Amino acid sequence: MTILDHRAPAPTPGAARSRSWLLFRAITTCVAVLILGQAALAGGFLSGHYDALAAHGLNGGLLALALLVQCITAVVWWRASRGPSWPVRTSLIQLLIAGALIPLGEQRVLTVHVPLAVGLTVGVALLLVKSWGAAPTRPRRTATGTPTRGTPDLTTEEAA
Repeated sequence: MTILDHRAPAPTPGAARSRSWLLFRAITTCVAVLILGQAALAGGFLSGHYDALAAHGLNGGLLALALLVQCITAVVWWRASRGPSWPVRTSLIQLLIAGALIPLGEQRVLTVHVPLAVGLTVGVALLLVKSWGAAPTRPRRTATGTPTRGTPDLTTEEAA
């Protein structure tokens, strides 16, 4: 920025990237808590607490809503950082599975509902672990056009 340039400095792209990734981490944590609640409520129902079935249905609706928010935050992070698309794909698959689980549970098709729910739980746990790892980056290209892996995008101030 020169003395004659009176424009405000542009926000660093890393700030938007980190905020959106933290938001994605937060919602994946909420989804994990809700899905653990689903398992506990299903276990309560199977133990003879029949009121847990209504709570299981309500929590399932909240879980589907949280998975929708997870999809949205994954898209926001992906677009803000121009990073890999696997969080978007994974979140969309989980949302579709949750959408299939709701009518299967209401119609008591438990031979499909239970294994699918277990698979969703495992997938949510894996996404949670992966989201709490280092924020993924897309490989950058050098001046020669060859990709470099694991190199974070540096702003001009960080590179100096």
